Amino acid sequence: MFILAGINSKRYGKTLKSVIILIVIASLLFLVINSIGEGSKKIIEDFNNKDITLKEMQITSYANGNYSEIDDNMVNLISKNKNITKLSARYKIELSNSYFSIDNQIIPIQQYIKLVNTKFDTFTNVEIEKLSNENKKDILCGTDFLKSNLKNGIIIDENILKILGYKNFDSVIGKEIILGNNQTLKNITLRIIGVFNNDLGAYGLIEEEQTNSNYFKNMVLEHGYMMPFIASNEIKSDILALDPLNSKYSFENLFIDVNDVSNVKSVYESVTNITDNYVFSEIAKASENAEKVVIFNKFLTIILIATLIAVFLILINSIVMKLEKQKNFTKMLRTLGYSNKKINYLYFIDFTKSFIIAFFIYTLLSFGICIVIEALLKPFYIALVNNLQNVFFLSFKTYLVYSLSLFIMYELISMLFVVTYNYKEERKFKDGFNSKKRT
Repeated sequence: MFILAGINSKRYGKTLKSVIILIVIASLLFLVINSIGEGSKKIIEDFNNKDITLKEMQITSYANGNYSEIDDNMVNLISKNKNITKLSARYKIELSNSYFSIDNQIIPIQQYIKLVNTKFDTFTNVEIEKLSNENKKDILCGTDFLKSNLKNGIIIDENILKILGYKNFDSVIGKEIILGNNQTLKNITLRIIGVFNNDLGAYGLIEEEQTNSNYFKNMVLEHGYMMPFIASNEIKSDILALDPLNSKYSFENLFIDVNDVSNVKSVYESVTNITDNYVFSEIAKASENAEKVVIFNKFLTIILIATLIAVFLILINSIVMKLEKQKNFTKMLRTLGYSNKKINYLYFIDFTKSFIIAFFIYTLLSFGICIVIEALLKPFYIALVNNLQNVFFLSFKTYLVYSLSLFIMYELISMLFVVTYNYKEERKFKDGFNSKKRT
């Protein structure tokens, strides 16, 4: 059969080349559409998700109003949503006549200190993104509450350390600070586990000249500092015990980070079913962006289906063309006594050979085309999403699965078509032979 396949290839070499060319063109057409579509999809999704403010929600507790109280049970219930990637629960304790000291330097506390639920995240994605550049991050040194088992740990504002003259923030990690009350004369010992960026503090960014000036330092030492550190909600009872009559504990706000813009609406609806407090969210803009991705995906699907149909038509046309060209050769084989099964096997060898050659040509050309597409379109998409690279290259695994699936499908369709075609031709051949025999 292999000898016959070789003879067949020599006799119908032009037909074989035509089939290979058509298969390569059809495959490359589908690959280009798929590559551009998938690459564009990555760009759009990344661009939509780049604005992380769209994926953040905030619930603020209204102490005086007809709203449900936000408590730990509600926070735990909200956190069960699988589309929530981060959750930061903030509390505050209003204090009077209170202070904290570090290395015997005493600083009065203005109004309140902040606490967080240490089962969840200390900072939100928006806060981290705001501070993430070459020189800053959410925690300048040390660790956050999720990574620390220290119950009495605190994360201190870097402004305080600058005002007190600390140059190396690492040197304060592990230091003890005393939180006390001047009226009750009670105090507790806390330990620094991290230093957070000044942009997250109550006063925001304080200029270097101010933190280095004695005047500003004296002002802070005399009048105090608001929200000098973040403490764990686990020690709220210890802090409240410093001055039970004048201290006030309350829930401040809850920050929610959603995993994807497309899920913002569903998370928003879920949260508003749990609490009647107002949920701050750019839901309209998030929904609009998510809808754009959905529309693009539908458009991409239509294009891919249309391209796939075109590929099938090209494939069928090439098969019909090959069978018609080799009709006389097939008829001769039947006259020599070859069964339909052997003829089908001959075509199987022939098509397999064609597809293997086409596959290698297609593989070489496809990488070249992807390089050209990437080079031409990179200057445009890099301006939108500078963190993406080589978006128009399919991963090796995806490419291999896609390509092998495509060519196996070619083989199956070809053989199905060949078997059906040969069966009809065999019936015609037998009917013609029997007709001649009767005459």
